Amino acid sequence: MRVRPVPPRHVAFHGEVSRLILATLRETAMPLTTKDVTRRVMGERGLNLADPRLFRTVQNRVGSSLRAMRCGGVWCPGRGRGRTCCGRLVAT
Repeated sequence: MRVRPVPPRHVAFHGEVSRLILATLRETAMPLTTKDVTRRVMGERGLNLADPRLFRTVQNRVGSSLRAMRCGGVWCPGRGRGRTCCGRLVAT
C-alpha cells in the first residue's frame, strides 16, 4: 500500500466557504469588501486572523467563490479595484 499524503492544515469541507459567504452576505444589507467577508469567514471557522499568509489564502478562496457566484448570478460586484471590490447579494 502507498502512503497517503497528509491534507493541508486548514482545508475546508466542500462548499463550506461558499455557505459562509452566503450567510455573511445575507446578514448584512450593505455591500461588503472581500476583506470584510474574509474576516467573517475566518472568524466563523476559528482561524487566526493575525496570520497574514493564512489571511491571503482564505481571501483567495473567498475571491474565487465570489467569482463563481458572479457567474451564477448570485452576487453582483460593485465599484472597486481588485481585492477591495464591494458587492451585494442578488438572489438565494
